[in-house]
Amino acid sequence: VLFRSVMKSVFYHHCKDLGTLPTVTQYEGPCFQHVENLSDGKGVIFCDNAANFRENVFTTKQVKGTEYRAYFINHEVVAIYRKQKLTKGPATPIKNSTNGYGYILNPKEQAKDLFRYIKELTLECSNRIGMSYGAVDFIVDKEYLIHILEANSAPTLLSEQVLVAFAIGINNLYGDKYES
Repeated sequence: VLFRSVMKSVFYHHCKDLGTLPTVTQYEGPCFQHVENLSDGKGVIFCDNAANFRENVFTTKQVKGTEYRAYFINHEVVAIYRKQKLTKGPATPIKNSTNGYGYILNPKEQAKDLFRYIKELTLECSNRIGMSYGAVDFIVDKEYLIHILEANSAPTLLSEQVLVAFAIGINNLYGDKYES
């Protein structure tokens, strides 16, 4: 968990340095504040008014749209999933597994251009932060702008397809180091 938090922190700071992470230092509208760490959505609070805004806390603006997760290994994107509510319960601005959200593979939504851009951005992100495998999360807003949310060094493997791709990829990366 600590490694995941460190990688997310590194990713956030790279994006911030590149000017691609929408951050705020004072209340300017609905936002997320990362009050503890950057792992698993824990320690993230949703702030929708100036009275609840906390100063000197890492803050990102709320971007509404459709969320995606792109899995990569060995400089290849192996799957792209769309996030949606998987269990019953109240809707919440914080869309993590604790609140009942997860990712599904939905081939009907696979617009070729959108997915091509997501693949390119995924590989650029993984190269910039030096990750050989993981996942990158995105939001595509109503104007089809793609916003990078985070990179995950230990994402949940959601399907047999992703699990097999990761097993083969990890074996290709490290297999010869463990043979006797």
